[in-house]
Amino acid sequence: MQCRLTRTKLTWLGLLLPLLGNAWGCETDVTALGEEDGSEVATCGDGVLDDDEKCDDGNEVGGDGCSADCRLIAGFVCPEPGAPCLAIAEAVCGDGVLDSDDGEACDDGNRAGGDGCSADCAEVEFGFVCSVPGAPCVTRGVCGNAVLDSEVGEQCDDANTEDGDGCAADCASVEGGWVCDDRVCTPVCGDGIAVGPEECDNGADNGRGACRVDCTLAEAECGDGILDPAEACDDGNRAANDGCSRTCKIEEGWLCETDEGATQCVSAGTCGDGILEAASGEQCDDGNQASRDGCTQDCQVEPGHECAGEGEGSCVSICGDGMVVGDEECDEGEDNGADLCSPDCRFVVPDCGNTVVDIESGEQCDDGNRVSGDGCSASCLIEPHYVCPTPGEPCAWTQVCGDGLVDGSEACDDANTADDDGCAADCRSIQPGYTCVAGQPCETECGDGVVAGDEECDEGEGNSMGSSCTLDCRLST
Repeated sequence: MQCRLTRTKLTWLGLLLPLLGNAWGCETDVTALGEEDGSEVATCGDGVLDDDEKCDDGNEVGGDGCSADCRLIAGFVCPEPGAPCLAIAEAVCGDGVLDSDDGEACDDGNRAGGDGCSADCAEVEFGFVCSVPGAPCVTRGVCGNAVLDSEVGEQCDDANTEDGDGCAADCASVEGGWVCDDRVCTPVCGDGIAVGPEECDNGADNGRGACRVDCTLAEAECGDGILDPAEACDDGNRAANDGCSRTCKIEEGWLCETDEGATQCVSAGTCGDGILEAASGEQCDDGNQASRDGCTQDCQVEPGHECAGEGEGSCVSICGDGMVVGDEECDEGEDNGADLCSPDCRFVVPDCGNTVVDIESGEQCDDGNRVSGDGCSASCLIEPHYVCPTPGEPCAWTQVCGDGLVDGSEACDDANTADDDGCAADCRSIQPGYTCVAGQPCETECGDGVVAGDEECDEGEGNSMGSSCTLDCRLST
């Protein structure tokens, strides 16, 4: 029989053609495709791992880890072309799996020596660190290789040798304001050190001013619930009469506290309104802001007095304590009643009211009567805010502007007689744009629309960070 069978491609059929030709008595041509043009041919079973092969153990037998068409069989590894494949159940050096129970000290995915992991995977070669199985080993002690080597003094290694990112350029220290975990360094918001992506860091004060709790800057705006440096309070609105004014100033009679977030304001009461507000620090409130009556101008109990309740008459002097205060004419303590001072703290002056000042008897004045409240008391003592220059004549009322006490017709008294500071030089009027408390410097009210004191401008509700006049009454630049 005359026939000719030609194999032009190394397929399973092509491999069978010679056998079939011999059986049929035909002439066969086993020239493979590629040999005719001189190019190399990918041949499974030749022990060479070609591009389209997953393994090649030097044979075309299946079931031994590498199939007849050079595909990897599950449960096997074939680390070396031309060599038998091995079952994964066995410890295989070079498979990228660290089998420490079987004596492997490392496994970098190959069986080559000199790269950090020895050819038998039994030891880490000197000068290397093999921390990740299947990955190349790295030279130890090299800053910037992303391997923390504490034995050579590294405290961090963030895979670079740059400063300013948490790990120092020499890997010898963690920079201030950072914390480093393995290869990653992150800033610590709230430690008071602004580093990296942080826009600010005021430590425990984050959230109380221009720096938010997440270390980002807040744009200054009254009413946004964030306390900025120019604000005394910020309750999250621009309404008045709630403790925090429309310009973010604390209103009179209120106590405001800012913790995290918006300011919280509570009524603090007003000294002199006759209502005792212990929560705001008042010890007394006798219904006025005058001193020398037992309750001071800032509602504190004066020495030699005791105060019970509230309102007018709630404070009285303590007769017998040795202090002459209030309406007492004398006070000799335990000796009251034994000499010229009676048990009720009144002088025993037989001749008081005869228009003759008897200094030896303790008289300071004598206006011809024994009536108190007219400048010369019933015991002939000069009463506060009076002068009695002529015996037998009525005493004259005096008030001293600048003594820090609001007396008589005074509208204010800031303890001086200067003008243009809120309280007029004669203490008879409060200048526009100011509020005054007796004995204390008058203060301007930024946001009332009146330019006063050291204010550069005041547009009232128009004050804002975006206008020509800022929230603290300063001209915008």
